[in-house]
Amino acid sequence: MTPWQEVIDKELEWRKAELAALKLKLFEEKPSGVQQNTLFKTLLRASWTMLYAHYEGFTIFLFSEYLDRLERMNIPRKDCAQPLQLASFRHHLPKMRNLPEAEFILFLREGYSAKVVEPIEFPRKKAREDEFELKGRSNLWPWLLHECCEQHCVPTAGMDPKDMRLRLLVGRRNEIAHGKDTPVKDYDEYDAYHNYVLDRLDVLAQTFAQALARCLYLDSAVKHRETATLAYQRWLSSGGDAEANWAEAERRLADGIRC
Repeated sequence: MTPWQEVIDKELEWRKAELAALKLKLFEEKPSGVQQNTLFKTLLRASWTMLYAHYEGFTIFLFSEYLDRLERMNIPRKDCAQPLQLASFRHHLPKMRNLPEAEFILFLREGYSAKVVEPIEFPRKKAREDEFELKGRSNLWPWLLHECCEQHCVPTAGMDPKDMRLRLLVGRRNEIAHGKDTPVKDYDEYDAYHNYVLDRLDVLAQTFAQALARCLYLDSAVKHRETATLAYQRWLSSGGDAEANWAEAERRLADGIRC
């Protein structure tokens, strides 16, 4: 197990444990008939809200760990995939747009060249510089999740931007959070959404692991060049099979080892 997987598994473990404890309490309070008492209705609504909180919280955690790892690799912007370059430049754009004409032209001529060779960094919240600026905080609609993944080179296979169940999860949670008397039908409805959301969290964890293992954050030409150089260096030092050297080079590159 890689250090990345250990961190992610530990984070997901406590979240699943908390949701499991709530679900157990719900099951214990589940009425034998159709009639629901106030305690059970309240537990259903509280569980729904907590389910959303862990869906959003774990997703934000994944993005934060991922972007922090990329920053610590000190990869020049020009070596990153284009979507990441655009995401990194986003917080510089307002300053560029407001430059006087002469300074803007100077930036295009000299400033841009300097920026692209700097290590990549990502926008952070003004109020809290330890938090990355990400769409979907407080309202992580499925289309925002899909958009954030595309912008940061995280695979979106199997991810539906129109996911009806995630839309209902967010929408109903918002109504509850804003004081509306929005009910959750019964234990079976909550159980179905509970299982679905946990499955989505597992899939998300896997997609971020893929992004790192396959070095999707790198420009494809840069990735090939770096892998070839690492494989050649390994062959020079210890010989061996070309295919095995290439596989080891890919693993080392995924660990942040560059030429």
